[in-house]
Amino acid sequence: MITWLAANLGTILVLCVLLAIVTAIVFSMRRDRKLGKSACGGNCSACGGHCAGCAGGCHG
Repeated sequence: MITWLAANLGTILVLCVLLAIVTAIVFSMRRDRKLGKSACGGNCSACGGHCAGCAGGCHG
C-alpha cells in the first residue's frame, strides 16, 4: 500500500488540488446565488437570452 501511494503521489496531489478548486468554485457559486448575484451581471441585453439570473429571466 505504501509503495502504491509513493508511486502515485504526484497524481494524488494533483487530484486533491483540482478537487479543492472545484469545491471552491461550487461554494462561490452557491454563495453568489444566495446573495442574489446573477451570472450575467444584471445586463440582460448582453447575456444572449440564456441567463435565468436576471429579474424574471432573460427572454432576449
